[in-house]
Amino acid sequence: TGSNLKTIFFFFLLLPFFAHAFTPPNDTALVNKYLREAKAFYEKDQIDSAEGLYKKAGALAREISYFDGYLDYTARYAGLLYAQLRYKEALQLSEEQLAVAKQAGNKRKEADAYNNIALQYQALNRLPEAAECLLKALRLAEQLDNLTIQQRFNSNLASLFYTLKNKEKSLYYARKGYAVALKMNDTARLAWSMTNLVISETLNEMYDSAIAHCKVIVSIGA
Repeated sequence: TGSNLKTIFFFFLLLPFFAHAFTPPNDTALVNKYLREAKAFYEKDQIDSAEGLYKKAGALAREISYFDGYLDYTARYAGLLYAQLRYKEALQLSEEQLAVAKQAGNKRKEADAYNNIALQYQALNRLPEAAECLLKALRLAEQLDNLTIQQRFNSNLASLFYTLKNKEKSLYYARKGYAVALKMNDTARLAWSMTNLVISETLNEMYDSAIAHCKVIVSIGA
């Protein structure tokens, strides 16, 4: 597919930049400094300054083969681009994030990259492609046995399938997300998962169950 070809393209594009393992500690510290400063500028809504520093961080991380720094750069800068409604640019950066995560063998970052790509696809109204990427993210989360991202990806899938008006899949993933949240002993995530479940139950005309879960959500917030 076109998406796979793009990923392969970015993978080989990045290979020359990550061809050696030596990473000078002073340079990695500088990458992290750029990232921290960019985040501070972004939080102050100084977008141009933040963007400039993110680009400097990415260029240096690529030059010194600093995988973790480059992955942080792609994730954070893609978030800035998404917030600025620059979805196509964010998608391209998230595809770079995926290629580097695969090259680094970092399954957690790979899952995050698939989730970020799905986010951009949703914004571009390419919903089937978004669902495909989220399913890949969820499979990785389950392989890693990471409950936090399992819960997030299941809930994201429930919301996406709700938008697609796929009743069965929306309910299936909402229930999975809720089941994972129950294992986590996290009140906020439990409420979030239950809210998705209420929405999916309403789509499936399961009104009594939806009302019962609404009451539980209210009691959690009380």
